[in-house]
Amino acid sequence: QGNHSTIIELEAENAPEPSNDLIVTMKNSSQYVTLEWTAWSNGGLKTTHTVQYMTGDGTWADGPQKTMQADENRIHYTVTFQLPDKVTYNIRIRATNGIEPAVISNMVSVKVEDAKTMYGTLALTGETFNNDLLNLQSPPAVQLSNRVVTELNKMFEDILGYEEST
Repeated sequence: QGNHSTIIELEAENAPEPSNDLIVTMKNSSQYVTLEWTAWSNGGLKTTHTVQYMTGDGTWADGPQKTMQADENRIHYTVTFQLPDKVTYNIRIRATNGIEPAVISNMVSVKVEDAKTMYGTLALTGETFNNDLLNLQSPPAVQLSNRVVTELNKMFEDILGYEEST
């Protein structure tokens, strides 16, 4: 006759952990921004993650919300929304699950502004001018045009706010 035992460990419900890795991945002159972040432990309870933004006046306003179910952890969120004005904002994520205190993510800053012109020089090495380039429909002109667009797109992708420039 042997003994049989089972050990069950229970964790108490608690406040969520702060979201982290909050970044701005896109902004445009129509005042839309895209944010990404990771929500960690929710404390064992359904948790609401609220985007909050603030301008220089010091008042936080609530933006979109994402809800994390009690059995979820380490969820990666992406949200796109429109900010009300073309100014500089501080943005954070506030996580609440009914157990105080609410927790706050890292803060990011984003400047929403009118479209701008980017000045500079694009050097294309290995290209030689010839008269075929005068006809914009010619294969060499089309090929060169495509190369210019490809190189500009590479530049625009690296500069926040210019991602979809044309």
